[in-house]
Amino acid sequence: MYSNEKSRAVLWDVVRFGALSIRSTEDGCWGLSKDYLEHAERIGATGNLPRMTGQLVEELSLSLRVPVPVVIPAVLAGISSGVHLQYVVQCPGHEPMTPALHGLSILKSAEGKSELIDALKQPYVKVMDALRRDQSDATRYEAKLAVWNEQVKAKKQEIRQNVKSPEKITALTDELDILFQSKPQSKQLATNLVVMNVTKEALQFGMFQEGPATTLAHDEASWFFKKFQNNFDPITQGYDGKAFTVRRRSSQSYSVDWQSLCLNLGIQTGRMDRLINTRGLELVESGQMPRMLIGMADESAQIRVGEKAISSDGRSWYFDGMYRLAEAYAMELKASTINRKTLMFDDQAQQQWIATRDWLIIAASERGLLWRIPEFALRCAQHIARVAANLHAHERYTGNLISLETLRQAILAVRDCADSYHMLFGRVHLEENQRDAIPILSFMVHCYNKPTQYQSQFVFDVQFLCRRTWGGQQVRKLDRLMAALTSLADAGILEWSSHMYNGHPVSVQLTRDFRTQFDAAHPKLFRPYWGP
Repeated sequence: MYSNEKSRAVLWDVVRFGALSIRSTEDGCWGLSKDYLEHAERIGATGNLPRMTGQLVEELSLSLRVPVPVVIPAVLAGISSGVHLQYVVQCPGHEPMTPALHGLSILKSAEGKSELIDALKQPYVKVMDALRRDQSDATRYEAKLAVWNEQVKAKKQEIRQNVKSPEKITALTDELDILFQSKPQSKQLATNLVVMNVTKEALQFGMFQEGPATTLAHDEASWFFKKFQNNFDPITQGYDGKAFTVRRRSSQSYSVDWQSLCLNLGIQTGRMDRLINTRGLELVESGQMPRMLIGMADESAQIRVGEKAISSDGRSWYFDGMYRLAEAYAMELKASTINRKTLMFDDQAQQQWIATRDWLIIAASERGLLWRIPEFALRCAQHIARVAANLHAHERYTGNLISLETLRQAILAVRDCADSYHMLFGRVHLEENQRDAIPILSFMVHCYNKPTQYQSQFVFDVQFLCRRTWGGQQVRKLDRLMAALTSLADAGILEWSSHMYNGHPVSVQLTRDFRTQFDAAHPKLFRPYWGP
């Protein structure tokens, strides 16, 4: 558990950021200038992506009515499912690595997880279907195998009949060897570019039997976490591109030297909450969650509908580009000549990546901006390089050098995913009441920033919080709500009203100390002065 001082620090960070957030625009944050960060906040998430990628995100968001923050990691994982088949990326001072990404989109039930993931896996499914049609089907293979078996049987019979003639035996044996070499083959090459079966066996078959690169796409990640809860090694090693050996009892063991695994998963908000409450710390320490780019939207997120006609240009661009990459990989795999292209940074991008990496190291240290999620912060530089490579390939930029602007766009995309990771896992060490206090306090700050929507700007009726506060139905239960409010009061952020009903306070209010510090941290916000 955190110390009391750190627990208070988590809650008081809402004073600085308005929520448990890492979206600071301070100069040098994420290795970027203050002007660049402020401009990025003004133009929004899709404006900070390259043209075709941003268009794809916007089209999927509008057509499926899914918030943009949730769409971005799914799109990046979908792109990497094709890019990792044909490319590797090299950072300054490091060996080339696979650009495979692990994406996790968090949505409420029936809000479009399946539709989002299905839309992004379509080009790979089409390639798989085309390959299956081109190869011999089971009936033709069985017929060929039957003919071959009869030929072998006849040749062996002929050898037995000429056992007393050494010259004939030699010739017949040579003919039998040639016949063995011509045995019909049934193996289908590269048909498991996308695996939809959440088992270790299915992944091994997809990654090793048919080719060292594959993607696991599934709209219910809770199954994934359940299946691999005791051993994430195949997943983490697929992300890292490390050699992996499959040991078998019934047949020969084998290994793959350059494997690559993408994940594109979706999960319901409630199931993710339960997962964090029961196994959050375990998932962080396993190393699996820090390897994931997570997308989630808070309850204030709005879906823009009806602003303009929904085009299909971004989806067509994505489908065509990913289909070509997958098809080229399948042909190379069939010919056993896989040659991945190496992407690197140009000189300016190298300097930017190094500056961002150095900032991340500091941010992961005690009291840095990312001090609660150091395990993710120390992987962010690698995430950024992978995202930049995927954006470069998806936009079909010429050459093998990633530009400064593409790298900066990748930094902002990873920052947005880090914000979601931070909201989910930045509190796994806290007690339940302290975890609950964070979304409640974020909601209060949201109300404080927009006083015209509410009767008061810093006084809150307890029953109003039960109905409206963020954090889900569990947090809105009165006993948990009161426990969370108590932790906020202990931290000096709230104070109770003097009016009581059935033993509970009727209202609470943000303390003067909290409001003073919050206003000092956000001097550009203007609000009328109501109350003491």
